[in-house]
Amino acid sequence: MSCGRKVGFDLLVEKVRSRVVPPVCDSCGGILRPDVVLFGDELPECFIEATAEVEGCDLLLVIGSSLEVTPVSSLPALAKRYIIINRGRTYYDRRAYTTWNEKASSALEAIYKEIKRRVERSS
Repeated sequence: MSCGRKVGFDLLVEKVRSRVVPPVCDSCGGILRPDVVLFGDELPECFIEATAEVEGCDLLLVIGSSLEVTPVSSLPALAKRYIIINRGRTYYDRRAYTTWNEKASSALEAIYKEIKRRVERSS
């Protein structure tokens, strides 16, 4: 797409359901692509920056990911320690500092409450 416009997945689905195949941009007429990295695409600069951040972090939280798709699946191996919060098991579970096999929303709510409790207690 020549105009660089970013579109959500919902718009792509809507166009395909309306029999607009391939889905085209209303602005420039170019073929729309989802705002994701597809096979063979160059990784965005922000991923390279994220990799450096992971290498320097003390603890990485992996939340809601099966860790089955590269290159994201390689990130836990770069961290000193990581915690996995996911409804299913992952390849990296055995090396994780700990794992929570539950919904991300439930786990994050519990983490928030514990942090809040500790902050209030220390005040």
